[in-house]
Amino acid sequence: MTAADDPAFLAALRQAAGQGAVLTEPEELAVYAFDGTATLRQPPACVVLPERVEQVAQVAALAGRHGVPVVTRGSGTGLAGGSVPSEGSLVLCLVKLDRILEVDAANLAMVVEPGVLTQRVADEAAAAGRPVLPARSRLDQDLHHRRQRGQQLRRPAGAEVRRHPGLRDGPAGRPRRRHRAETGTDAAAMERVEAAMREVFQAAVAMGGTITGEHGVGLAKKPFLPDAVGAVPLEAMRRLKAAFDPAGILNPGKIFD
Repeated sequence: MTAADDPAFLAALRQAAGQGAVLTEPEELAVYAFDGTATLRQPPACVVLPERVEQVAQVAALAGRHGVPVVTRGSGTGLAGGSVPSEGSLVLCLVKLDRILEVDAANLAMVVEPGVLTQRVADEAAAAGRPVLPARSRLDQDLHHRRQRGQQLRRPAGAEVRRHPGLRDGPAGRPRRRHRAETGTDAAAMERVEAAMREVFQAAVAMGGTITGEHGVGLAKKPFLPDAVGAVPLEAMRRLKAAFDPAGILNPGKIFD
């Protein structure tokens, strides 16, 4: 039994977040064992779905006192394994914190809770007279146009959709090569996928680009980070993480060990 399975700890979580906000049944936990990354899967020990910021603080404090690892999560659409639970962890799912707190049209700013969806942000901005055009990948645009034309969209069962190959990406316009991965989860196919990822990342770094985008490093890109940033920046990242997380319980194992 892990610390997160302790009945006293679970009772304290329910007192902090509400009886129905703590999930412990295997069929409930299975939904939170993965994100959009192929093959990465680890069920958490429990899941908490707070509705208020105060509950987040209370749950984090409890986890800190009991030494329980905490992995935060939204809708689980990441493609780098950033929200895949670590063994024995508590998943802090923030989808119910979905309030828009402030819309400051004059200063082109909006304060929102972490569970607010991008489309809702865009709708609120448009209503305030400050329309936002969320960036779309070429694949997103292609799917949108095909839906408009009424074309039927299909993909093989179990296939993972990857972004369409492109030339440039990122706010600074730095080159970042993209590669369409093979579908399937058998060992041989995944070896080819990993080899392709390594080739793409090496090429991106050689061109002065980056291995990350909106999905970050997580688990999937962790092996490639040292070559991408170098030893000194990596050590600075480790020290910064340790300053905010001296116990090492916040999303452990991601980015670096």
